[in-house]
Amino acid sequence: MQSVARKLLRRSPKKDVSERGFWQNCKYGTVDMRWFAIASAAFLAASFIYGSYIGDGFEQVKRSLRLGAASVSGVVGLTVAKVTLTGRARASDAELLAALDIQRGDSMLKFDTDEARARLEKIGWVSKASVHRLFPNTVLIDIEERSPFAIWQRGGRLSIIDKKGTTLGALRVKDHGYLPLVVGYGAENKAQEIYSQIAVYPGLKSLVRAAIRVADRRWNLRLLNGITVNLPETGVPEALAQLAKLDEDNGLLSRDIVLVDFRIVDRVTIRLSDEAAQRRAASYSEDAAKSKRAGKRKT
Repeated sequence: MQSVARKLLRRSPKKDVSERGFWQNCKYGTVDMRWFAIASAAFLAASFIYGSYIGDGFEQVKRSLRLGAASVSGVVGLTVAKVTLTGRARASDAELLAALDIQRGDSMLKFDTDEARARLEKIGWVSKASVHRLFPNTVLIDIEERSPFAIWQRGGRLSIIDKKGTTLGALRVKDHGYLPLVVGYGAENKAQEIYSQIAVYPGLKSLVRAAIRVADRRWNLRLLNGITVNLPETGVPEALAQLAKLDEDNGLLSRDIVLVDFRIVDRVTIRLSDEAAQRRAASYSEDAAKSKRAGKRKT
């Protein structure tokens, strides 16, 4: 027995348990069991969360937490008592409140500001929205609205659009007849560009009745006096500058014409109205007859 004891004493290190490494403690059976308890608890928690996530349990847990938060908020008085709205000019209170989906007495903790903001920004009038909770009982809403820019016609349909081409469906077109008109598919996305180019020349701008998009490649301008201006696919600012100068120097757009065409590079084609063409042809015939008679007299 004494020899066995001596062997065990020689085999066991003289270091204290706390001074040994983890694997040495495992070797001699002196590992602190708290680490195994912590690891086991972490494994069980991870298994529960994963199992709940792949099934319906996770949603049930979240619902339970939300219901618990709602109950607590009701007890401590964290319920909605006031909704403050800023930035609204055209959107109706009814559609905004419907999008918020909130009523007096609802839980402040349960109210999801991100979801409410997303719903608000789906309203045609709303460009941007922010939603905040001001505890204990106030919800703050600030919206940025779109502004009507033009009337868009495609086929037989008319709509009000903003500068980005977004349709503002809540507006009645007949109440906004003062807006510029764009026509054709694709015209809504380029409306701001063409009218900003036209606006450089106020005299020309006052004459434009509509900008017509052709095959979503170029524009025709229809003027109030019936003249059509065919603009090129590229070099639109240069064509408009030339048109404005021709009108300023020669009164081109006040003449009896029906078309000004800039589609051919380095050439402007002008077409007279039928009446003007007939008058011009008659004038040429009369001049030719006079020249012929004058030639006969000389002979």
